[in-house]
Amino acid sequence: MRFMARLFEGEKGFSLTEILVAGLILVWGLIPVVGMFDQSFKGFRNARQLQQSINCARAAMEQIKGMPFYVPHDERNLNLNLDIDDRFWGNRNPVYANPSKEIPGGQIVPDWDHQNLPKVTFYEYGQFRGYENFKVQVQLSYFIEIKSADGKASVLRPVQSMKTTWGPKTVGNDRPTDDQNRALSLLLVRVVVSARGAGGEDVEMHSLESMVTSNDALYNLGISAIEVLGPDSIKDPEGKLNAAAHWSSPDVDVQVRIRGWGFKATGATGDLVQAWLVRDQMIDTPINLTYRSESELRGTVRLYSGHNESSNVNPWTPRAAIGYWTVKVRQEGLFSAYLYNGFIVQYPQPIISDFWNVSDNKKEGLNSWSSVQIKIKGGPFCFPVEYPAVRMIRFDENGAAVDQLDGTVEQVTAPSNSKGYALSPNCEITALFDLTKASPGEYVLQVVNTREPTIIGHVASPYSQAKYLIREVAPEVDDVFVNATGSRKAYSNAGNPWELAVVGRYFSVPLEVYLCSSVTNGQPSGNFVKGVVKSVSGGSAIVADFNLSTLPDGNYKAYVRNLSNGAAGWTTGNPLTVVRFSATLTGLQPESGYNFFENYYDIRCRLTGSGLNDVYRLELTDGTSAGTYDITGDILSRSDTEIRLNLNLIGCDSARSWRIRAVFAPNVSLERNFTVTVGPAVLHARFTPNSVIIHRYYWAIFWNYINPPSSETSTTTAAAIRSGWSGIIYVIRGARFEVAGMGFDSGGTNVIRAFKGNSYESAPSDQRWETNNTTVVIDRAAKLVKLVSNATWTMPNTTWSNGSISVRNGSMSSFNVYTDRWRLVDP
Repeated sequence: MRFMARLFEGEKGFSLTEILVAGLILVWGLIPVVGMFDQSFKGFRNARQLQQSINCARAAMEQIKGMPFYVPHDERNLNLNLDIDDRFWGNRNPVYANPSKEIPGGQIVPDWDHQNLPKVTFYEYGQFRGYENFKVQVQLSYFIEIKSADGKASVLRPVQSMKTTWGPKTVGNDRPTDDQNRALSLLLVRVVVSARGAGGEDVEMHSLESMVTSNDALYNLGISAIEVLGPDSIKDPEGKLNAAAHWSSPDVDVQVRIRGWGFKATGATGDLVQAWLVRDQMIDTPINLTYRSESELRGTVRLYSGHNESSNVNPWTPRAAIGYWTVKVRQEGLFSAYLYNGFIVQYPQPIISDFWNVSDNKKEGLNSWSSVQIKIKGGPFCFPVEYPAVRMIRFDENGAAVDQLDGTVEQVTAPSNSKGYALSPNCEITALFDLTKASPGEYVLQVVNTREPTIIGHVASPYSQAKYLIREVAPEVDDVFVNATGSRKAYSNAGNPWELAVVGRYFSVPLEVYLCSSVTNGQPSGNFVKGVVKSVSGGSAIVADFNLSTLPDGNYKAYVRNLSNGAAGWTTGNPLTVVRFSATLTGLQPESGYNFFENYYDIRCRLTGSGLNDVYRLELTDGTSAGTYDITGDILSRSDTEIRLNLNLIGCDSARSWRIRAVFAPNVSLERNFTVTVGPAVLHARFTPNSVIIHRYYWAIFWNYINPPSSETSTTTAAAIRSGWSGIIYVIRGARFEVAGMGFDSGGTNVIRAFKGNSYESAPSDQRWETNNTTVVIDRAAKLVKLVSNATWTMPNTTWSNGSISVRNGSMSSFNVYTDRWRLVDP
């Protein structure tokens, strides 16, 4: 090129164009080289990230291997992660699932992609110190060693399924065990390390698998079951193969068989397999082995001596504590296998030989007895820890338990120093029963050593051969009355159906209830009617509906029959009176000097008629629920022909139609109309509290309006403050008036006048004030009617002590004047 030629020609300078062209050629030549460097850098970065992920997986695995393989749970630590599967088993459904699959070549491996092998997060991004760019997840799969048919080889495989009752934190069932009840000692742990992708997604970088083993187990040593072989005297009465009583008579050793694998049958004494029953806070109980093979051990265990607790507090001595015990097998003095909670120690089964009432030696009682002592004879009735439980149970014709009555054990007696471990019939229980809580019928008795038979180790006796009869006592009927009112009078021609209450005791569902004029040969007779039972409460109260329309006037009994046994009872007298309704209301008149004025109260009046002594509620009503008031409390006196009232008409608008309603029964009433009119507006007497209240206001040229700074509530003469000079500032003062009285019109115009002297018309214009800008405040319950001014009177610059108030409502043309009710005073 031309500029290159110049180099050889000795030229010492270049043009700008030549320099640009040379630079462009150089850039084109470097592009491939730069690309090579970029790819090399990316590869370096990815390799470094991969190595970091491998290191992260190894570090996480080391942490997991440092966790305990198995730590048992109890009720105190249910929410804690005590071992590996507690933390990483995840939410599987079902919990005991352990999916696997077959891969080419016939090998069985965990199905890591299955939803029941979930990835459980160990560290989120930023949480794993030194590996903040990674997320760590963990998966688990339990394994077991499977031997070949000739026993010369073995292979490790994922377990098909865990035991269905197993769970990582299930108390009593958290020891890793498969569905063949084999204890597991191998756990495959998979650690998955991910990095965050360009779109924020998880990108799996590396996974690492490692087998974790129990420190107390050898791969080829395990226990699948333990079985009690004898003797029959200590075997579980319900047929559980792994349960035995810690007592028999005489005390015998329990014969057991342990099934499993990997047991060493021959060798030096120290190398042979040994076995124990173990339990927290208890000294291990040895099983004396008499037979050994690779899959079976046999021997005897003594459950009646040498079982002191490590804390030396042992209520069970000299017997093994009841409940679950773990079977432990140890081989060569080095390796151990466990069957957790595999063996059950029980109480001996009690036997009932006889029972009777302490009071009369009978096997029967009434359902009215609330405290009956029953003596139960038999044994063993053990009480080294707590008293046995006693109950009565009633069965139906199909053999289903329909009623149970639990007794309270008061005392257990047994031969000296036996603590109840004595054969039937050498022990006795005294128990207290409340028969009022049981239905009538025949009951069998049962004794449980101790508490409920569902608790492990607590055993129930067979049901007693003899039966206890709870007889239903005949109902006792005391009274009958109208349920709503308590009245013992009802009407045949009004109010049907009548809801009546029948009270007494020993009422038992199902039952029948009657009203009858007499009882003959234990049956209702004469005039009678059957009720429709609505409810029975506590065996002592019946509510029933009765149609009395067919009954003639007269007095009637209440009759009750319990249908379970036909027993019946009735009132000794005839407490309920049935008559025809014939009451009347003939008039409602105010007494002299009183009127039915709107927003007046304490109006003396008389309601006249007949049968008024039977009125149980008096109402004032305009026919709506909102406008109905109970005025029973306004009654001053009554007779059969007259009721005197102090009537309250506050809130009773004259525009509505009002009436008095006399209620004789829930569905029986009479009404009397009357007219409410508007009367004059009046104030309370001077000495009535709050008859006149003045709210004071003030403001000035340079001050803000104050609302209100004070009020005067004097019961004699309230005070307002005059306007005037305060130093160099003229203070303008005002007042609003509030008056209490009666007759203010709730829906019309009410006027307040305030003025000096006794006459509004004769008072100077600046010494009188009038406003119809008012609000009426009423409170019926408190008998309060107030008229409140909303406008403010600017007080003149003078004083007086004889201020008057006059009021008028919109229906009246004249004012009522009340003198000497307020005063105008100096500041």
